[in-house]
Amino acid sequence: MDNAEQSLLDSANAGLQKYKHLTLTTDGTGGAYIVKAVSGRSIGIYKPSVEEAFGPENPRGYVSQQGGGIGAASPLRPGFRVGRGFVRERAVYLLDKHSLLQAGVPTTVVVKSNQTRCGSRKRSGSSSSAGSSAGSSASASGSSTFAALLSPTSSNHGMSTATTMPSSATTTTPLRLTPVPSINAVVSNNVWLNGRFGSLQQFQPSVGTMEDYGTKGLDVLQAQLIACLDIRTMNQDRHGANLLVTGSRGLVPIDHGFSLPSYTNLSKTTFYWSSWPQIRQQLPHSQVLALVQSLDSAKDAQLLRACGIDETSILSMRIGTELLKVGCQQGLSLGAIADLCLRSDPETTALSDIEQLVQEAVVAVADASSTASGGPKSTSGSGSAASVICTFGAPQAGPTCNCQHCQIFDALNVAAVLPNDAV
Repeated sequence: MDNAEQSLLDSANAGLQKYKHLTLTTDGTGGAYIVKAVSGRSIGIYKPSVEEAFGPENPRGYVSQQGGGIGAASPLRPGFRVGRGFVRERAVYLLDKHSLLQAGVPTTVVVKSNQTRCGSRKRSGSSSSAGSSAGSSASASGSSTFAALLSPTSSNHGMSTATTMPSSATTTTPLRLTPVPSINAVVSNNVWLNGRFGSLQQFQPSVGTMEDYGTKGLDVLQAQLIACLDIRTMNQDRHGANLLVTGSRGLVPIDHGFSLPSYTNLSKTTFYWSSWPQIRQQLPHSQVLALVQSLDSAKDAQLLRACGIDETSILSMRIGTELLKVGCQQGLSLGAIADLCLRSDPETTALSDIEQLVQEAVVAVADASSTASGGPKSTSGSGSAASVICTFGAPQAGPTCNCQHCQIFDALNVAAVLPNDAV
């Protein structure tokens, strides 16, 4: 951990000793709690994995009626697993932090809680269902230990007014968060399934979100840096509510639990900013071009593995980064590059340009392997991380890797999807 990360964690734990009641924010589909410093100032947002959407202790009514829970396939986005959002929150923060220029993802650390998982959270008076409104809150009548830390009051801390929920559970032990030094070990060994993990992100004061504001006055460079980050990570949840607006009309990108999808599940890619004039009507800023040129997918792959991101999602990062690089080299706006990742009609099965390109690459690799001896045993596109050992980016390995995922990447012809006048 660097100094900023350690300072955030130390301040949060000091505050948790004094303020033993946390406030649940209104917005979102998972549990997100405001953490205060000793001074009373809001300094962090804590998201426990068991309270992510469709986790066993989700406080907003998003609890599966068909079992599942931590580790199950997410009903919200294909290819994601319930309870793994905290891993992606940290990974996207580190990708941004180690970039030549930053989009402004707040400091984010993976933490382990001293509170144990104590059963499912239930809605008072009714059963929870997947059809619950994303913005609704649910009263807690179950035995969740974390619910006992909720405050009986509401407050406004530069975010939407928070809703607090009573619980019959009680606890005398303050919540304490400790850093997780090896996220990859936690994920690879499925230790995260015990539900004690989550993310702590630095609190960002704001005057609202982009759902409340227009694009006039937004800084071109900052808007374009956020666009670059989302393309690199194939973000599937970039909507107006997770772009905070500061008093100076700056932007803060938050909520990256649905970034870095599998390359086999790119259908839900969402770029709220794709129609902004700063993105569509202006070519990439000179500093953005320098950032894109500096991107190194091999180093990024190494970073993502250390964060516990699997190979299918690392391939998505490589695809997004390559598309960004080639598109900028050919003089495209970031809006035009974004179009290649988005379905023209999200309600239909028509693939986006990049989905079609990936599908063709998968087929080409499968055809080649069926006739070549010693080729991969399977290139079905199922994306099983366990079936693929990739050394791309590994410092001890050579510059190339002949695994299934690398073959698919090498078979991609990104230039083929660019507009004709850009090639």
